[in-house]
Amino acid sequence: MARKNRVQVPNGTYHVTSRLTERAHWLQDPSFKDMIVSWMHGVAEFAGVELLAWCVMDNHFHMLVHVPEVPDEYRLDSTKSPDAFAFGMRPEECNPPLWSPGGDVPADTVVRRPPTGFTLPDDEMVRRLEALYGEKRADAFARRWEKLRVKGQGATVEAEKEPFLRRMYSLSPFVKTIKERIARHVNTTMGRSGHVFEERFFSGLIEDGKGACMASLYVDYNPVRAGMVADAAEYRWCSFAAAHGGRFAESSRRGYVRTFGKEWPEACTAIRRAFADIPDEGAEERMRKGEERLRPSQLIHLRVSELSRGAYVAESESFVAKTRARLAKGFPSASSGRLLKLVAMVDWKSSAA
Repeated sequence: MARKNRVQVPNGTYHVTSRLTERAHWLQDPSFKDMIVSWMHGVAEFAGVELLAWCVMDNHFHMLVHVPEVPDEYRLDSTKSPDAFAFGMRPEECNPPLWSPGGDVPADTVVRRPPTGFTLPDDEMVRRLEALYGEKRADAFARRWEKLRVKGQGATVEAEKEPFLRRMYSLSPFVKTIKERIARHVNTTMGRSGHVFEERFFSGLIEDGKGACMASLYVDYNPVRAGMVADAAEYRWCSFAAAHGGRFAESSRRGYVRTFGKEWPEACTAIRRAFADIPDEGAEERMRKGEERLRPSQLIHLRVSELSRGAYVAESESFVAKTRARLAKGFPSASSGRLLKLVAMVDWKSSAA
């Protein structure tokens, strides 16, 4: 069966989660978690993706990410957005059948991927490659491209940039790069081979505003909900702890400013208030029966599968309607059920934080 397209939109915000096969705890080593956090930030810098919230657990990870449109200054045609590639959904004519009754697919039915429609200046591309590969390898590209430019071979330089461009401003290549690094490290250090992750990553489309606030809270509250720490600020492999100080403090605080619309001190106070809004013992059962709607800050304390397996978090009716339309076109009907179920669970009139 062909895989369904992910629902992706211009300037989309997504909750991403991916779990290891058989729920093995292969990520529990602190130094490995440190590496994964560094990879998340390096790959995000390379891809032009904003990492808003993140948490690395022993057998899975979460991220809240914003995938912006390609900036105008990089577009080859300033009047046209290169969304055919950038949002990870190739148009229908670029998805030929994988087989036909007559054998191989006739050559004239195969349509190549559309061009990316954008490029980066050499110095910006080198900066991005340094974030992805490190200074030594990035410098090698810089030296090579400088020599090619001097020889009048600029077209070769642009051709060598193309594979990197196709990994930018798109959700799936961003997550794929992180998962590949994790899988390679696990298999190498454990002397094993085969799948490391149990399946494709889950991604849910998140409405900015209260929906994004709730998703951010849910991501950061993971280690507390799992009983690993009493305070999320004590778990150094989540964005809330990072924002309190350390290597990624500045970028983590920027993520909260964008998500909550408040400067870090005010956002921190709001987050702690949400963490303290614990529902009573029977709240989940009443919610499941449709007898009660919980505040966003209450819902994050519960193990709600709709929040971790690709649900779409929305407050406004217009966002719900648009998302349902996209789900009907590109996703299984079960996803629409998760969307409606989640919307019915939340009292959006109450602040998420």
